[in-house]
Amino acid sequence: MNTLPQKFSEVLLDQPETGEDLHVVSVTLKDGRVFEDVAISQCSIVAAVRGHAHVPFDGRDIVQLKVTHQRWGFDHHRTDS
Repeated sequence: MNTLPQKFSEVLLDQPETGEDLHVVSVTLKDGRVFEDVAISQCSIVAAVRGHAHVPFDGRDIVQLKVTHQRWGFDHHRTDS
């Protein structure tokens, strides 16, 4: 399971949700890549990335996170494990 570092999970706990149990965020990775539309489930699981069939990064590589609430129909891509 691809999860956020604890410090980012704690940030999301204090933010309003984009949808039921979901936040949409922008993330910056250690290597400088930025992903604008990332769905985070239950304040901890990197569930989907817009335009990608699979999450193309490890949550441990996130160095910055910003809640955007940009919706794109991510609920259709969710799978519960």
